[in-house]
Amino acid sequence: MKLWPYLLVIIASLFLMACGGGNGESSSAEARYRITVTVDDNGVTRTGSSVWSWKLSKPTLALAAPYDGAFHGEAVMVDMGDGQMLFALVTGADGSPGTVRLIPERLFGDLGRGMAGERKRFKNDRVADMRDIASRIGEQRQIDCAAKINNCPMLVTFGDID
Repeated sequence: MKLWPYLLVIIASLFLMACGGGNGESSSAEARYRITVTVDDNGVTRTGSSVWSWKLSKPTLALAAPYDGAFHGEAVMVDMGDGQMLFALVTGADGSPGTVRLIPERLFGDLGRGMAGERKRFKNDRVADMRDIASRIGEQRQIDCAAKINNCPMLVTFGDID
């Protein structure tokens, strides 16, 4: 199965589902969200989804980096019929694990606003930004992976699923 025809029509949707940081923690925040991959397979719409989470925290001693991040999630599987499965991996299309992990911030937060040349709302406080992102339950965005490949998961298929 050739991947390129599918890559051009993949749309990923994020549905923010849960709020983090509401328990009094001021040094961390977590967004849990559903990622749905939709494929137009010659006029047949095929979808698969999974729940991912991205948690940011400020370390007690920021020696290496000002934030610690923890990603949790599994690949999204899309049944393409005839025993073929398309997987949207937790690695970005560019091969970087950070690409996919930053989806909430790139789509809903200051990272995305800064990349678009807009004014940031939280003055570079990523934890406050993540807390704001997590509070917007039900908000969703779509990504056309043909147009914005840098925000998309790596897509793969296997000749033999085993």
